[in-house]
Amino acid sequence: MKLPMKPKHSQDTDPTVRIPKVLERLNQAAISHKLILAESNEAASIADWIEANFPISGVQIDWDKVPGHSCLRWHDEDRIIDSIAALTLHLAADSAVIVTWSDALRPSIEMRLRDVMITGKGFTQK
Repeated sequence: MKLPMKPKHSQDTDPTVRIPKVLERLNQAAISHKLILAESNEAASIADWIEANFPISGVQIDWDKVPGHSCLRWHDEDRIIDSIAALTLHLAADSAVIVTWSDALRPSIEMRLRDVMITGKGFTQK
């Protein structure tokens, strides 16, 4: 199913504007997921949890201040699946995860880890 495209406006939080390729990939693969809209109470709760559990510098997590953190940098979209797999070795494939971006206007997506691996590069869209 092709989703209708809307013009991208700087403050538009519509998922079809912010993450159209991700939504298309999720729908094509019939992946079960829950959108958490950017301006929802649930999104605010996620942001509050992140701020309560991680040191923040500006508007991002300051990973250098997180003891025992693991960060894998990837410069090539083809490596993102390997990077996610390495970071999540300790999680079961059916673990619920929330995919979120640094752009607060994009919705977050709750889904199973195994489905993140299937969707893969779709999450890197700009």
